[in-house]
Amino acid sequence: MELNQTPVRTSVNYGINMVNIKNYEKNANFNKITLKNSENLTKFNNFKIKNTDNIIVSKNANAKIDNYLNDEIKEEIINNSNLKLNIEVTKNFKDATILEFNFDENPTLIDVLNINVKTNINAKFIIKYSAKNIISAYHNQVLKINIENDASANIIIVSDLGNLSNAFISIESTMQKNANLTINLVDFALNNSIYNYKSKILGENSNSTINTLYMGNENATIDLNYLIEIYGAHSKANMEVIGALNDESRKHFKGTIDFKKGCKKSTGIENEFCMLLSNKTKSKALPMLLCTEEDVDGKHSSSVGKVNEKELFYIMSRGLTYDEARKLIVKAKCTNIINQLFDEDLKVEILNKIDGKI
Repeated sequence: MELNQTPVRTSVNYGINMVNIKNYEKNANFNKITLKNSENLTKFNNFKIKNTDNIIVSKNANAKIDNYLNDEIKEEIINNSNLKLNIEVTKNFKDATILEFNFDENPTLIDVLNINVKTNINAKFIIKYSAKNIISAYHNQVLKINIENDASANIIIVSDLGNLSNAFISIESTMQKNANLTINLVDFALNNSIYNYKSKILGENSNSTINTLYMGNENATIDLNYLIEIYGAHSKANMEVIGALNDESRKHFKGTIDFKKGCKKSTGIENEFCMLLSNKTKSKALPMLLCTEEDVDGKHSSSVGKVNEKELFYIMSRGLTYDEARKLIVKAKCTNIINQLFDEDLKVEILNKIDGKI
């Protein structure tokens, strides 16, 4: 199955314009549920929402999709979703709203989640997807975020599903005037984790940031296709992606910042770093800057490397084992993302999970 095409094509020889999930049919057959018969799904009820004093929740989310991975994935969302949530943030609240989705009772979630942050409101969200007692989960989602004038949102998304799990996630966001959005995405991939993110900065003096931390193990495929379009003047776009690949996992990063007409004095920065923990891993990156406006500033960087042997030797000389030293180095590389999380308990939880993945 081919999906997640880049907004601008590059040479076919690079093998990064789209991702081909060759093992999808074999591993997606959870409880006889596949794309072809997902109409047999039961409603997904195993979720909790905490700290709801500042939000209005309804189950009538609009399934209109502008951004999607491919036609097959889009059709499934439109026709066979088993959960639709609409969240309106109507007032300020000091605590983060927490959404927890557990796949143990129902291993398949095909959902639409809309988040709208009203004018002059500051919001925080923690969204967690987990599966503790199963090894095969399936998640197909459209997440739509709208930040109105003079509003802001800081959203943490953590996905930690089973060994043979598949996640196909499309995220859309729009920002109006003086709006700010930060998304911190953490993914512990063991099979297929495919993300498509499209952000539109429509108003001036607005910021869109997406930070991503991933860990790939076994035969995982991680495909990240990010696009931020800047329309408003004096605005900022930021992408930072950091991760590690182990065993025979592979990663594609496709990051595009597009400076549209009218976005004078805007800036865009994208940085990507991948650490290889095995000689059998594969990492590809395609950072791009597009521009149809003058007087803008765009920068990008991408790098890949292995654990430094000198660093390992130095740390081991202080009494740590090889495995302990390697874990310490990997966690140190991830601190740029982890330190930006606003929840201290979640920081510790993520660091502990990184330990278990290396």
